[in-house]
Amino acid sequence: MLRDDFPQFYENNGTMLALWAAEESEIDILQANLESTVNQMFIDTTDTEIARWETMFGLPIRPNIPLADRQSTVKAKIRGIGVVNVAQIKRTADAFTNGNVQVTEKASTYEFEIKFTAVNGTPPNMGDLQEAINQLKPAHLNVIYVYAYRTWNKIDLVNYTWNQIDALGLTWDQFETLL
Repeated sequence: MLRDDFPQFYENNGTMLALWAAEESEIDILQANLESTVNQMFIDTTDTEIARWETMFGLPIRPNIPLADRQSTVKAKIRGIGVVNVAQIKRTADAFTNGNVQVTEKASTYEFEIKFTAVNGTPPNMGDLQEAINQLKPAHLNVIYVYAYRTWNKIDLVNYTWNQIDALGLTWDQFETLL
């Protein structure tokens, strides 16, 4: 700071102390504004400028959608630029599921399969994922989404009684993620 460059005898000067306090306050504001500006330049850290990113990639501005979902949609659009192949489809789907999908090409039936490997049930933001995949994939290919679900056989392997399950005090959704 500027204070460090002054001689020692200014340390007790009221005018200089007030000046340095004002300087420190302004530098803190400048630093916060600079950090915010840099954050807006990257999709993972943007918040106030998400609408600018959506506009830039031709996406609808959806202020009522959670920020993380809006960021995922923009990332998928960015990843969707280029040659469409299995790797490209996987990168796009990964943007919505944090890298937890398998994509299998089925050329003989003109379709491909997206399998969710780490999420039980329907992943969050599924509508945006489907829209991104439909915009990306060639029109003649069909897409099949494969979801993982709990089966009774998997639940039986845990050897819980219903009383033990009730004692946990979980909702059904919490119980499904327990295993």
